[in-house]
Amino acid sequence: MPTLIQVSPGVTQTILINAPKSETYGFETEINFRPVRMLSLSAIYSYLHAEFRELSGVRDETSTSTALQNLAGATLPQSPRHRLTLNGVVTAGPFDFSATTSWVGSQYYSIFNTDRFRAPAFNDTSLQLTYTAPEERFRLIARVTNLFDETSYSYVTSSAVSNGALRSVTPRLPRVFSLEGRFKF
Repeated sequence: MPTLIQVSPGVTQTILINAPKSETYGFETEINFRPVRMLSLSAIYSYLHAEFRELSGVRDETSTSTALQNLAGATLPQSPRHRLTLNGVVTAGPFDFSATTSWVGSQYYSIFNTDRFRAPAFNDTSLQLTYTAPEERFRLIARVTNLFDETSYSYVTSSAVSNGALRSVTPRLPRVFSLEGRFKF
């Protein structure tokens, strides 16, 4: 796992270290339901328990504390505990209309489970309309992702500065409209 090491005063470097022991387990379940020929519904739920069992003697270079930490019991980076996706597809002749919403629980982007490295839970909803021409030689797809233009993060990091820490985030894409054409030759 990546961690920051101070190589000289004011200069940190990311290196990889191995945690002596970690524990992960979970499950995923999926339900598909087709109440009528033109309607398909699905739900997918995932649970993930991922934590360090042993990891000590590490220091958060972005913290004002110089104490070495024992991270046993801390959540592994980028391991949201819960995730739920719901999808519905309606088919009417050459048209398919799909709506998908996904909820992803909060997660940390560092071995240090502090608010500086935590991304909050988020929801992402997308819509898609597909037209398929006879004999499937042409397909036109219109979609909108992040329908409600919700702000969420794909990465969170923190850097040490003289008066504390600077938190920076990488946001996911805002609402995006797209149009795609596919041709078979």
